[in-house]
Amino acid sequence: MFHPNDEIVINDKYRFEVRDENEQIIATGLRNIDQRQIMISLSDKTLVTFAKNPRIGLRDVFLYVARLFKCRTSVLNSYHGVPNEAYMPCIKSICSRQTEISKLYIFGISFSDEDFDFILRNLKVTDFLEIGPKPSETYRLPCHISPKTLLISQAHWIRLNDVLNMKQAHIIELKESSLTNKDVEEIFQHWFLGELPNLESLYIGGKKLTNEMKIGNLKSLESPQRLIYSIKYILDQPRSLRGGIPIHRNDGVAALVRFEPLRRTVTQHICLLVGKPDHEQDCNSLADLLSNAKGQERINFAEAIVKKFSIDLKKEVKNRRTTSRKRREFVDNLCEQIMEAERKDARFIEECKEDEEEEEEEKQKSKYEQFVDLLVEYADEENRWFQLICSFIGIDETRWDTMSKKVAEVMKDCAKKTAAKFGISKSTIEDGKLNEIFSTHKFKMALIDELMNRIREPGLEDVEIEIAENLMDSYREESREVKNRYSKRLVNHCRKVLEKRNPLVSYRGGKIRLLKLDVQKCSIEKTASGEYVATDLDPKEIAKAEKKKEKNRKKREKQKEKKKGKGEERF
Repeated sequence: MFHPNDEIVINDKYRFEVRDENEQIIATGLRNIDQRQIMISLSDKTLVTFAKNPRIGLRDVFLYVARLFKCRTSVLNSYHGVPNEAYMPCIKSICSRQTEISKLYIFGISFSDEDFDFILRNLKVTDFLEIGPKPSETYRLPCHISPKTLLISQAHWIRLNDVLNMKQAHIIELKESSLTNKDVEEIFQHWFLGELPNLESLYIGGKKLTNEMKIGNLKSLESPQRLIYSIKYILDQPRSLRGGIPIHRNDGVAALVRFEPLRRTVTQHICLLVGKPDHEQDCNSLADLLSNAKGQERINFAEAIVKKFSIDLKKEVKNRRTTSRKRREFVDNLCEQIMEAERKDARFIEECKEDEEEEEEEKQKSKYEQFVDLLVEYADEENRWFQLICSFIGIDETRWDTMSKKVAEVMKDCAKKTAAKFGISKSTIEDGKLNEIFSTHKFKMALIDELMNRIREPGLEDVEIEIAENLMDSYREESREVKNRYSKRLVNHCRKVLEKRNPLVSYRGGKIRLLKLDVQKCSIEKTASGEYVATDLDPKEIAKAEKKKEKNRKKREKQKEKKKGKGEERF
């Protein structure tokens, strides 16, 4: 439900969507909903309504539909940007009708410990539970929970007994956990004895874990020299593990286990994958590609990989931005794609090979770890330059992924050129933190100058308009206090660009940009006050315009044919 799509789905057929009120241009009529007359758009099996705040609007529609149909809710989705005042009323409405739900995503802003208690006490999740927000440091689980899949990105509040009581769980993933080596050892002892009978995938990460824990009869949890990338699909979810060491439960069930030490991009963690993997791939051939190149060639290789998988990377990077849980999945999915490409496109892999020695400082890491570090670092860094300039000039985070590739490239280039003037040419990160230069007023002013000069260049008019639209739309939604942080010079420039080339037009009770209007089907006039107003043309006028357009097209084709015929005669 609370997802970037903002929709309610009934019986996998009928949909209710809520969009921003600025999109009322597509409205087709009025309906009485919950004793209020609102604009709607109805097409096929989808009813679209409009609201100033689509999240709050979706809440109101959900509460109305729930009261109207008195139907059971099977899935409640959410993400990090949903306000508490939208999420919790929906939860309480669901709890008033049922005590169980199949899938529940707990994400949002300003969750209290009392909110967590209410949800977990009153709603039993049977299939899938993902929890994103962080409770207080003293928070404790109020009751036993045991969904088939449990994913918690900030799991400091989950204790040993909580895990041991998850008898129905097939997948358990606990990140930023407070569990110790002894806790993990006891969990494995229970697993060896068959007391966690359904467990197929376990991931526990936390700062207290070390490779000194004792798991069964294993002498070491270090990876074998030959790294094997293993994937198993559990409840239609891909779960992966690299360099797994074979172990067996007391009843003979086989599994793989691996401890991953702290690295630059990954907190130390231990993984368990039970049963035979659906797919296995030798990772050493990929690692060799990295070990045979150094310096700039290694960066070029990473850049080639990132560009080759740019479509999938864009989706994965987006996911990792919205929830930290996606970091490992991003690396796993990327490596899986590269392995597939290695088999199908040997020529591409061959072009990346260079016969030079590995840099001395990287010898302590395995070849594969270097490869993963480099790819993640490159993808993170490229994304970070774009995020940096968007946040500095004030474009709202929800708009970043909707901006075109051309705009993103121009903005990243401006950020890099400005950073180079301040002596920063490689990374935005220094000692694990954003470089202090970026927080200075002088850098921000230089960045805005670079951007304004760049978008004024001939041929970048479309880039200028897109940046202006996103900036001004973000600016209008902010409070007066936040608006004062914007660059007045840039805001005024963007306002003038839109007023000149793409002004707002009043149309069908709403506002729409001029370039989005179909001028063949409406007339546009400028009033005495300077406002643009569009009205629909008479259907006969539209048909007449279409007929004239078609007649002119045929006339041009005949002229081309005549010119072509004369040219052949001369020849």
